[in-house]
Amino acid sequence: MQPKKYLVVLNEKANRGQSSKDWEEIKLELEKLHLKYTLLSSKYHGHIKTVLSQNLLDMFEQNQIPNCIIVIGGDGTINETINGIKIAQRKNSKITDIPIGIIPTGCRNEFIKSAKMEINKKNALKKIINCQEKHLKKIGYLHEQKNNENNFFINKAQIGMQDYKNDEKKSKLKNSLKKVFSLVPIMYNLTNFPLILNSNNRIHKFPKVFSIKIINNSNLIKDLEVEIFERKYFIQNILLIILWLFNYKIIGKNYHKYKIVFAHIQIPSLEYGYVDNEKIGTKFYDVSIGSIQYPFIY
Repeated sequence: MQPKKYLVVLNEKANRGQSSKDWEEIKLELEKLHLKYTLLSSKYHGHIKTVLSQNLLDMFEQNQIPNCIIVIGGDGTINETINGIKIAQRKNSKITDIPIGIIPTGCRNEFIKSAKMEINKKNALKKIINCQEKHLKKIGYLHEQKNNENNFFINKAQIGMQDYKNDEKKSKLKNSLKKVFSLVPIMYNLTNFPLILNSNNRIHKFPKVFSIKIINNSNLIKDLEVEIFERKYFIQNILLIILWLFNYKIIGKNYHKYKIVFAHIQIPSLEYGYVDNEKIGTKFYDVSIGSIQYPFIY
Protein backbone atom coordinates (compact mmCIF):
# COMPACT_ATOMS: atom_id res chain seq x y z
CA MET A 1 0.00 0.00 0.00
CA GLN A 2 1.34 3.40 -1.00
CA PRO A 3 1.77 5.97 1.80
CA LYS A 4 -0.81 8.74 1.91
CA LYS A 5 0.12 12.05 0.32
CA TYR A 6 -0.75 15.19 2.29
CA LEU A 7 -0.94 18.79 1.17
CA VAL A 8 -0.48 21.24 4.07
CA VAL A 9 -2.05 24.67 3.63
CA LEU A 10 -0.60 27.17 6.11
CA ASN A 11 -1.83 30.68 6.81
CA GLU A 12 1.14 32.17 8.66
CA LYS A 13 -0.77 35.36 9.50
CA ALA A 14 -3.80 33.67 11.08
CA ASN A 15 -4.49 34.85 14.65
CA ARG A 16 -2.09 37.79 14.21
CA GLY A 17 0.86 35.60 13.32
CA GLN A 18 0.36 33.00 16.06
CA SER A 19 -0.29 30.40 13.37
CA SER A 20 3.31 30.73 12.17
CA LYS A 21 4.59 29.88 15.67
CA ASP A 22 2.16 26.96 15.92
CA TRP A 23 3.49 25.63 12.61
CA GLU A 24 6.96 24.98 14.08
CA GLU A 25 5.44 22.63 16.65
CA ILE A 26 3.12 20.97 14.12
CA LYS A 27 6.03 20.52 11.69
CA LEU A 28 7.97 18.56 14.31
CA GLU A 29 4.98 16.28 14.86
CA LEU A 30 4.66 15.66 11.10
CA GLU A 31 8.35 14.78 10.89
CA LYS A 32 8.06 12.37 13.84
CA LEU A 33 5.28 10.58 11.98
CA HIS A 34 7.41 10.43 8.77
CA LEU A 35 4.51 11.78 6.72
CA LYS A 36 4.94 12.72 3.09
CA TYR A 37 3.59 16.22 2.58
CA THR A 38 3.84 19.32 0.39
CA LEU A 39 3.61 22.74 2.04
CA LEU A 40 1.73 25.74 0.63
CA SER A 41 2.03 29.00 2.59
CA SER A 42 -0.04 32.14 2.09
CA LYS A 43 1.81 35.38 1.42
CA TYR A 44 -1.18 37.75 1.22
CA HIS A 45 -4.96 37.78 1.40
CA GLY A 46 -6.46 35.56 -1.31
CA HIS A 47 -3.12 33.91 -2.08
CA ILE A 48 -4.13 30.42 -0.91
CA LYS A 49 -7.11 30.30 -3.24
CA THR A 50 -4.96 31.20 -6.25
CA VAL A 51 -1.88 29.10 -5.53
CA LEU A 52 -3.86 26.06 -4.34
CA SER A 53 -6.02 25.88 -7.46
CA GLN A 54 -2.95 26.04 -9.73
CA ASN A 55 -1.04 23.49 -7.65
CA LEU A 56 -3.93 21.02 -7.77
CA LEU A 57 -4.09 21.33 -11.56
CA ASP A 58 -0.34 20.65 -11.79
CA MET A 59 -0.56 17.78 -9.30
CA PHE A 60 -3.35 16.15 -11.29
CA GLU A 61 -1.22 16.22 -14.44
CA GLN A 62 1.60 14.54 -12.52
CA ASN A 63 -0.72 12.01 -10.85
CA GLN A 64 0.21 13.50 -7.46
CA ILE A 65 -3.20 14.61 -6.14
CA PRO A 66 -3.06 14.46 -2.30
CA ASN A 67 -5.23 12.08 -0.29
CA CYS A 68 -5.94 14.86 2.19
CA ILE A 69 -5.45 18.61 2.60
CA ILE A 70 -4.44 19.69 6.11
CA VAL A 71 -5.45 23.29 6.79
CA ILE A 72 -3.50 25.18 9.46
CA GLY A 73 -5.39 28.40 10.12
CA GLY A 74 -8.84 29.71 10.92
CA ASP A 75 -12.18 30.14 9.17
CA GLY A 76 -10.74 32.39 6.46
CA THR A 77 -8.09 29.80 5.57
CA ILE A 78 -10.68 27.03 5.37
CA ASN A 79 -12.80 29.25 3.13
CA GLU A 80 -9.91 29.99 0.75
CA THR A 81 -8.96 26.29 0.65
CA ILE A 82 -12.45 25.17 -0.36
CA ASN A 83 -12.76 27.92 -2.95
CA GLY A 84 -9.31 27.05 -4.32
CA ILE A 85 -10.34 23.40 -4.74
CA LYS A 86 -13.57 24.42 -6.47
CA ILE A 87 -11.72 26.74 -8.88
CA ALA A 88 -9.43 23.84 -9.84
CA GLN A 89 -12.47 21.60 -10.36
CA ARG A 90 -14.04 24.13 -12.71
CA LYS A 91 -10.93 24.01 -14.85
CA ASN A 92 -10.59 20.22 -14.62
CA SER A 93 -13.77 18.31 -13.74
CA LYS A 94 -11.75 15.13 -13.07
CA ILE A 95 -10.43 16.61 -9.82
CA THR A 96 -12.68 15.27 -7.07
CA ASP A 97 -13.45 16.73 -3.63
CA ILE A 98 -10.29 16.25 -1.57
CA PRO A 99 -11.02 15.61 2.13
CA ILE A 100 -9.96 18.45 4.43
CA GLY A 101 -8.55 18.08 7.93
CA ILE A 102 -8.24 21.19 10.09
CA ILE A 103 -5.70 22.17 12.72
CA PRO A 104 -7.34 25.29 14.18
CA THR A 105 -5.00 28.23 14.74
CA GLY A 106 -7.43 31.10 14.09
CA CYS A 107 -8.99 33.57 16.53
CA ARG A 108 -12.60 32.44 16.51
CA ASN A 109 -12.64 29.03 14.79
CA GLU A 110 -16.44 29.26 14.43
CA PHE A 111 -16.72 26.45 11.90
CA ILE A 112 -14.62 24.05 13.99
CA LYS A 113 -16.78 24.69 17.05
CA SER A 114 -20.14 24.50 15.27
CA ALA A 115 -19.13 21.27 13.49
CA LYS A 116 -17.86 19.84 16.81
CA MET A 117 -14.39 19.14 15.44
CA GLU A 118 -11.26 18.85 17.59
CA ILE A 119 -10.10 22.25 18.87
CA ASN A 120 -6.81 21.06 20.41
CA LYS A 121 -4.03 21.31 17.81
CA LYS A 122 -2.09 18.15 18.70
CA ASN A 123 -5.23 16.07 19.07
CA ALA A 124 -6.56 17.47 15.78
CA LEU A 125 -3.44 16.28 13.93
CA LYS A 126 -3.65 12.79 15.47
CA LYS A 127 -7.32 12.48 14.53
CA ILE A 128 -6.64 13.59 10.95
CA ILE A 129 -3.84 11.05 10.52
CA ASN A 130 -5.79 8.19 12.10
CA CYS A 131 -9.18 8.99 10.58
CA GLN A 132 -10.68 6.06 8.65
CA GLU A 133 -13.80 7.73 7.31
CA LYS A 134 -14.89 11.03 5.83
CA HIS A 135 -17.57 13.21 7.42
CA LEU A 136 -19.79 15.21 5.08
CA LYS A 137 -20.53 18.75 6.23
CA LYS A 138 -22.85 21.32 4.68
CA ILE A 139 -21.29 24.42 3.12
CA GLY A 140 -23.15 27.24 1.40
CA TYR A 141 -22.60 28.95 -1.92
CA LEU A 142 -23.51 32.04 -3.91
CA HIS A 143 -23.70 31.30 -7.63
CA GLU A 144 -23.43 34.32 -9.91
CA GLN A 145 -25.58 33.81 -12.99
CA LYS A 146 -23.84 36.27 -15.29
CA ASN A 147 -20.24 35.10 -14.79
CA ASN A 148 -21.12 31.51 -13.85
CA GLU A 149 -18.94 31.85 -10.74
CA ASN A 150 -19.29 30.48 -7.23
CA ASN A 151 -18.33 31.83 -3.83
CA PHE A 152 -18.47 29.12 -1.17
CA PHE A 153 -18.79 29.83 2.55
CA ILE A 154 -18.58 27.73 5.70
CA ASN A 155 -20.26 30.11 8.16
CA LYS A 156 -22.09 32.91 6.37
CA ALA A 157 -22.32 35.23 3.40
CA GLN A 158 -23.38 38.83 3.75
CA ILE A 159 -24.31 41.76 1.53
CA GLY A 160 -24.53 45.34 2.77
CA MET A 161 -23.72 46.24 6.36
CA GLN A 162 -21.28 43.73 7.84
CA ASP A 163 -21.35 42.08 11.27
CA TYR A 164 -19.33 43.66 14.04
CA LYS A 165 -16.27 41.57 14.90
CA ASN A 166 -15.14 41.38 18.53
CA ASP A 167 -11.46 41.93 19.22
CA GLU A 168 -10.40 38.65 20.87
CA LYS A 169 -7.60 40.40 22.78
CA LYS A 170 -9.91 42.96 24.39
CA SER A 171 -12.15 42.41 27.40
CA LYS A 172 -15.91 41.99 27.11
CA LEU A 173 -16.37 45.46 28.63
CA LYS A 174 -14.04 47.14 26.12
CA ASN A 175 -15.75 45.40 23.20
CA SER A 176 -19.15 46.48 24.55
CA LEU A 177 -18.03 50.10 24.88
CA LYS A 178 -16.64 50.03 21.35
CA LYS A 179 -20.03 48.80 20.10
CA VAL A 180 -21.86 51.61 21.93
CA PHE A 181 -19.55 54.28 20.47
CA SER A 182 -19.92 52.76 16.99
CA LEU A 183 -23.70 53.38 16.99
CA VAL A 184 -23.46 57.02 15.88
CA PRO A 185 -21.23 56.45 12.81
CA ILE A 186 -23.27 53.34 11.88
CA MET A 187 -26.53 55.29 11.92
CA TYR A 188 -24.95 58.23 10.07
CA ASN A 189 -23.51 56.01 7.31
CA LEU A 190 -26.44 53.60 7.08
CA THR A 191 -27.41 53.08 3.44
CA ASN A 192 -30.05 50.90 1.86
CA PHE A 193 -30.72 49.00 -1.34
CA PRO A 194 -33.67 47.20 -3.00
CA LEU A 195 -33.80 43.41 -2.72
CA ILE A 196 -35.87 40.70 -4.39
CA LEU A 197 -35.82 37.24 -2.76
CA ASN A 198 -37.35 34.33 -4.64
CA SER A 199 -37.70 31.39 -2.26
CA ASN A 200 -40.06 28.42 -1.84
CA ASN A 201 -42.03 29.55 -4.92
CA ARG A 202 -42.69 32.94 -3.37
CA ILE A 203 -41.29 36.34 -4.33
CA HIS A 204 -40.49 38.77 -1.51
CA LYS A 205 -39.72 42.38 -2.42
CA PHE A 206 -37.99 44.77 -0.04
CA PRO A 207 -37.50 48.39 -1.23
CA LYS A 208 -35.04 49.36 1.53
CA VAL A 209 -32.64 46.79 3.01
CA PHE A 210 -29.35 47.61 4.74
CA SER A 211 -28.08 44.02 5.10
CA ILE A 212 -28.84 40.44 4.12
CA LYS A 213 -27.13 37.46 5.76
CA ILE A 214 -27.11 33.85 4.54
CA ILE A 215 -26.12 31.62 7.46
CA ASN A 216 -24.89 28.04 7.32
CA ASN A 217 -26.42 26.76 10.56
CA SER A 218 -24.82 23.38 11.30
CA ASN A 219 -27.94 22.30 13.24
CA LEU A 220 -29.96 22.33 10.00
CA ILE A 221 -29.42 19.33 7.73
CA LYS A 222 -30.15 20.94 4.36
CA ASP A 223 -31.49 24.44 5.01
CA LEU A 224 -29.67 27.73 5.09
CA GLU A 225 -31.02 30.66 7.09
CA VAL A 226 -31.61 33.99 5.38
CA GLU A 227 -31.85 37.11 7.56
CA ILE A 228 -33.01 40.38 6.04
CA PHE A 229 -32.55 43.71 7.85
CA GLU A 230 -34.96 46.29 6.47
CA ARG A 231 -34.51 50.02 6.91
CA LYS A 232 -37.61 51.69 8.34
CA TYR A 233 -38.10 54.40 10.95
CA PHE A 234 -35.18 55.81 12.94
CA ILE A 235 -36.14 54.26 16.31
CA GLN A 236 -36.80 50.86 14.72
CA ASN A 237 -33.41 51.01 13.00
CA ILE A 238 -31.60 51.83 16.26
CA LEU A 239 -33.35 49.00 18.14
CA LEU A 240 -32.54 46.49 15.43
CA ILE A 241 -28.87 47.49 15.23
CA ILE A 242 -28.44 47.40 19.04
CA LEU A 243 -29.89 43.89 19.17
CA TRP A 244 -27.62 42.90 16.28
CA LEU A 245 -24.45 44.41 17.75
CA PHE A 246 -24.92 42.77 21.15
CA ASN A 247 -26.03 39.37 19.79
CA TYR A 248 -29.45 39.51 21.44
CA LYS A 249 -32.48 37.76 20.00
CA ILE A 250 -33.55 39.97 17.10
CA ILE A 251 -37.16 41.07 16.87
CA GLY A 252 -39.06 43.78 15.03
CA LYS A 253 -41.12 44.39 11.91
CA ASN A 254 -38.00 45.35 9.98
CA TYR A 255 -36.33 41.96 10.62
CA HIS A 256 -37.20 38.96 8.45
CA LYS A 257 -35.93 35.39 8.71
CA TYR A 258 -36.40 32.48 6.28
CA LYS A 259 -35.19 28.89 6.01
CA ILE A 260 -34.31 27.94 2.47
CA VAL A 261 -32.89 24.96 0.60
CA PHE A 262 -32.48 27.00 -2.56
CA ALA A 263 -33.26 30.64 -3.34
CA HIS A 264 -32.50 33.43 -5.77
CA ILE A 265 -31.70 37.04 -4.90
CA GLN A 266 -31.45 40.17 -7.02
CA ILE A 267 -29.90 43.48 -5.95
CA PRO A 268 -29.80 46.05 -8.79
CA SER A 269 -27.31 48.38 -7.06
CA LEU A 270 -23.60 48.14 -6.33
CA GLU A 271 -23.12 46.68 -2.84
CA TYR A 272 -20.28 45.19 -0.81
CA GLY A 273 -20.36 41.44 -0.35
CA TYR A 274 -18.58 39.14 2.11
CA VAL A 275 -18.14 35.39 2.53
CA ASP A 276 -16.95 34.31 6.00
CA ASN A 277 -16.09 37.97 6.69
CA GLU A 278 -13.80 38.15 3.64
CA LYS A 279 -14.64 40.77 0.97
CA ILE A 280 -15.77 39.57 -2.45
CA GLY A 281 -15.94 43.08 -3.85
CA THR A 282 -18.62 45.57 -4.84
CA LYS A 283 -21.06 44.35 -7.45
CA PHE A 284 -24.63 43.99 -8.64
CA TYR A 285 -26.17 40.71 -7.45
CA ASP A 286 -28.13 38.20 -9.48
CA VAL A 287 -27.24 35.07 -7.52
CA SER A 288 -28.57 31.67 -6.57
CA ILE A 289 -28.14 30.51 -2.96
CA GLY A 290 -27.84 26.90 -1.91
CA SER A 291 -25.64 24.33 -0.20
CA ILE A 292 -23.56 21.26 -0.97
CA GLN A 293 -21.92 18.55 1.12
CA TYR A 294 -18.12 18.55 1.45
CA PRO A 295 -15.90 15.82 3.03
CA PHE A 296 -13.85 16.57 6.16
CA ILE A 297 -11.72 14.26 8.26
CA TYR A 298 -11.41 14.57 12.04
